[in-house]
Amino acid sequence: MENIIALHEEPFMAKMLCSDRGLLQLIQNNKINIAELADKAIENAEACITGCEVLVARTGSIILSSSSIWAVVHPVFYPVHIVVAYASQIVNDIENAIELMKKRYGNNLLQ
Repeated sequence: MENIIALHEEPFMAKMLCSDRGLLQLIQNNKINIAELADKAIENAEACITGCEVLVARTGSIILSSSSIWAVVHPVFYPVHIVVAYASQIVNDIENAIELMKKRYGNNLLQ
């Protein structure tokens, strides 16, 4: 949260969106009223905050889930994309990421 607050204090980061209700709640619970839910898109927002499924250390890749269309669409439309991730989401390479996704989604991986 400290990093999100620090970014928000920059003059060019006044308006942020958040595509994840859980993250938005966490931000607001920490008395940070800087983000709005992305389904009410702000045309002039400077950044979009999303979660992720997996971070791939070897390539620096971020894997987003299509289960939240906002998590996939909004990073394309806003100048800055802030990804909130947890240590448990970091894997070494793409193969590990695919394994993790298969465990999580099983046969529904491509839906």
